[in-house]
Amino acid sequence: MIKAKIAQISSKDGVNFFELECLNLGTNLYMLALNEANKFALNDEVSLNFKSSDVILSRLRLEASLLENELKCEVASINHGEILSIVSLKCEQFFFEAIISDHALKRLNLAVGEQVFAYVKSTSIHISA
Repeated sequence: MIKAKIAQISSKDGVNFFELECLNLGTNLYMLALNEANKFALNDEVSLNFKSSDVILSRLRLEASLLENELKCEVASINHGEILSIVSLKCEQFFFEAIISDHALKRLNLAVGEQVFAYVKSTSIHISA
């Protein structure tokens, strides 16, 4: 779980944009959510989470992309499946997984110990107190 502090909240018409300072990652992540601003305040410490199936992996840093949440990671382990594969990732002291198709895993040709970039859409980040 990622520990974070709310650095900024912008709201308009029930849509909220959060900038989240990750305390255990040394980076900021961003979240878009509906009707969440009244539940949280600036400087609140929160926990961040996202589904493993919402993680996008790339060998190269995406320069021209709308994906705002980038985590530089190391491949910790790979569990090959017939249809789905699980890539375990380490980012600083935070471990998480990416669930991808076996077809995509073969195309990426990943190996344990390699550096990759993990991306999570801002609409896929969830916060809790």
